[in-house]
Amino acid sequence: MGYGPGMRTKWGVAVDCADPRKLTDFWALALGYVEPPVPKGFANWDEWNDHYDIPDDERDEGGYLVDPDEVGPTLSFLKVPEGSYGEYVIKL
Repeated sequence: MGYGPGMRTKWGVAVDCADPRKLTDFWALALGYVEPPVPKGFANWDEWNDHYDIPDDERDEGGYLVDPDEVGPTLSFLKVPEGSYGEYVIKL
């Protein structure tokens, strides 16, 4: 069975990097992407992180962007230990 009109596949791109915040900010500006909204039931991301016991020192180890038009892929930027990001690993 093939894809019909209006059917699409959701996919994302994950990038290993040294500074997820810098790349998130750059690609948000370059592509017009946005950070996803806070999940329902939470006032902000800190409240969500507290609820799921995310340690403070791990809260800035990644960045996530979505296409506001819901057409393009999601983008994830994942912090990796210093020295292991020289190859710029990208995962689809």
